[in-house]
Amino acid sequence: VVHRLDAHGYLVLVRSAEGAVALDLHVVVAYGLNLAEVAATVRSQVTYEVERHTGLRVASVDVHIQDVKRTA
Repeated sequence: VVHRLDAHGYLVLVRSAEGAVALDLHVVVAYGLNLAEVAATVRSQVTYEVERHTGLRVASVDVHIQDVKRTA
């Protein structure tokens, strides 16, 4: 298991099993957005980009909505 903080301090957990990676993403979402839609979009885009850039198979991407923030 690899624990990483990205440039914004958000937690990304990476697990490897049987030649594939499983990702846990903890994200902050802007108030007013459809949370299910945001999670589905993040899951799809992350899967595509990780597979495209690394050649690794993505077994799963779990998106956790850590917080909802109002924008200024």
